[in-house]
Amino acid sequence: MRVMDMSRQQRRPLGFTLVELLVVIAIIGILVALLLPAVQAAREAARRSQCSNNLRQLGLALLGYEIAHKSFPAGALTTPRTSFASFLLPNLEEGNRLQGYDSSIGWNNQTRVVQEQMFAYIAVYHCPSDESLQKLSGAAITNGTVPPRYKGNYGPNYGSSTFAAAAEWAPFGNNYAVEAREITDGLSHTLAMMEMLQAPSSANTPVDRRGDLWNQDPGNYSITTFLTPNSSAGDRTLCVDLPNEGMPCITTGGGVDSYIASRSRHPGVVQVLMMDGSTHAIPDGVDIDVWRALSTRANEEVVAVP
Repeated sequence: MRVMDMSRQQRRPLGFTLVELLVVIAIIGILVALLLPAVQAAREAARRSQCSNNLRQLGLALLGYEIAHKSFPAGALTTPRTSFASFLLPNLEEGNRLQGYDSSIGWNNQTRVVQEQMFAYIAVYHCPSDESLQKLSGAAITNGTVPPRYKGNYGPNYGSSTFAAAAEWAPFGNNYAVEAREITDGLSHTLAMMEMLQAPSSANTPVDRRGDLWNQDPGNYSITTFLTPNSSAGDRTLCVDLPNEGMPCITTGGGVDSYIASRSRHPGVVQVLMMDGSTHAIPDGVDIDVWRALSTRANEEVVAVP
């Protein structure tokens, strides 16, 4: 009997049975399902850190501009048409993009070579959590066709109300370059730049302006605190209603009464830059009065950054 048992054991095939394989596969599937959210969270944490670093570099560029010019840059110039982003290029070590730039004419009337240099991808303006997009050739341009230009994820603070009211209360506004001494609420208590999402845009109408760094017209990159971060209420500018993408729009108009909210792909927060160069993550549920108070430069509010 003992000999028979040994021979049977020797004839038993080596390896896993089908049931055992199914159990192993099930265990691996459970482990993957458990680990996947952690991996995704780690990736988002890395993207958010890079986004914060981008804002920090923009802050250094702003402070470098202020040291050189004794004021911060204007939010934009209307004559000649000049965007906020172009002022910062030299301090972002991107000054070569301005070779051949004629400061006496608008951005859209520069030579094609200059425009292609300016409008190319600039890494510091792109949050890795959001998709980098280009505005197609000729989109929403009345003074001639321009080459495709990249949008961006960071815009200057135009205050707590609409585009038209920016120069009165905000650190940035059209044709107005604020000096540090005018920011009596304190540099560390005043928003400089905030996140925004890049909206898809084509050469056809309607066109979505949101995220267009180079066009100084209202509602392109001028962010206000009229709405709380990632608000479900719509932006008011030339835009397309995209609620499923977190970019609602209540009108296809805009103009001087336009406003766009700070929005991001980071769960529950937007990242901001203060006038002193510090960066913070502001929760979506921030009190609207606190949020608006942070965007004024000299309104005598006493608020702490959330």
